[in-house]
Amino acid sequence: MNPRTSSALALMSALTIGCGGSSTSATSPFTGANGTTATPAVTATPTATPTPQATATPVPTATPVPTATPVPTATPAPGTAVVVTEGSTELPGGFFLLFPAYTFAQPGTLDFTVDWTSSSNDIDIAIANGSCTADLFQLDLCTYAGVAQSLTDKPEHLALSISATSYTPIIANFSTATETVTYRLTFTGPAAAAAQVSAASLRPILVPGRGKFTRRQGAR
Repeated sequence: MNPRTSSALALMSALTIGCGGSSTSATSPFTGANGTTATPAVTATPTATPTPQATATPVPTATPVPTATPVPTATPAPGTAVVVTEGSTELPGGFFLLFPAYTFAQPGTLDFTVDWTSSSNDIDIAIANGSCTADLFQLDLCTYAGVAQSLTDKPEHLALSISATSYTPIIANFSTATETVTYRLTFTGPAAAAAQVSAASLRPILVPGRGKFTRRQGAR
């Protein structure tokens, strides 16, 4: 072999080795040290993040309705008493003292009380219906809602339940001596009615009598 041929073969051999022409293969990135091919590791499947469950909105507790406090029944106001008339005067024996008629706007109670000096004298009282004038009295035409003509009671007292109308108080001296009598007439009724008591602007008058009250109603 000529020298040129030998040099060319040597050069080709070197190039073959440098270019991977050797029978020994290059190590694969998946080839193990002992020449086995490594199985690539399984990539872990990422765990799904659980979707948070919606929290149930709590049902509000019903507020109990407060028990209504019962309204107390109004207690009626007690009757209001007003003094219709009061005073004192001389009353001769055998005479009657007639007051003017008093008019009451509503029903109520009349209390008529009369006292005097000597228990030996007989003083009686009455309340006539409506207006008992001197003329009607003299003719014995007055009627009475009530009469108190005891021989022993002192003072005399008369209490009557009356209607909304007029009444005439009367005091009688059935003795022969003159007496000093003290009287008081009160009306008890609703407050509004108590202020609605009216009377004629007259003073009591003296009328001679002829005996006990007659045509009476409710005498005791």
